[in-house]
Amino acid sequence: MAEPNKSRRKAIEEDSVSGKIYDRRLLKRLLKYGKPYWAMIVLAVAMIIVAAGMETLGPFLTQKAVDEYIIPGHNDGLLSIVLLYIGVLISIFIIRYFQILLTQYVGQKIIYDLRNEIFTHLQNLHQQYFDRNPVGRLMTRVTSDVEALNQMFTQGLVMIFGDIFLIIGIVIMMVSINVELALWTFSIIPLLFFASFL
Repeated sequence: MAEPNKSRRKAIEEDSVSGKIYDRRLLKRLLKYGKPYWAMIVLAVAMIIVAAGMETLGPFLTQKAVDEYIIPGHNDGLLSIVLLYIGVLISIFIIRYFQILLTQYVGQKIIYDLRNEIFTHLQNLHQQYFDRNPVGRLMTRVTSDVEALNQMFTQGLVMIFGDIFLIIGIVIMMVSINVELALWTFSIIPLLFFASFL
């Protein structure tokens, strides 16, 4: 009985260590599950880029309305700016809606393929494997860990891409409006970055 218990403890310890180490090969193995759905992934990324670009139009339209219409008192063209702003918000909502549907669909398809592969693999394992490994650990692999991957595919990657393109859009918009003010704003970024590690 001592040998099986020792094997179980060793397997659990290896899981704890491997969970703390970044493995590029493991990441490549995970990303290969998205290859059959690359067209939908590209479309989802394109939607993210378009939505991020349109989100930067809000402050620009606000600035244009204040500087060119509200302050001078020219209210004749203000309605067109308001309607355009509302149109941008509606467009962002529609794009985000279909982008979320698409990413959720792709994520569920990827997880479905992964769970089928795991189930098939478990069915082909020898009985001794299940004697050496705790049932709870195996169930965690099939349920909780796979669900964590689902969150990564459907939310984590989407948020990363969305934030990156939104920041790029904000930088471009700031520079296009006022280069000097944008440079002064960017000058404090190193200080904020340094302060975040204090």
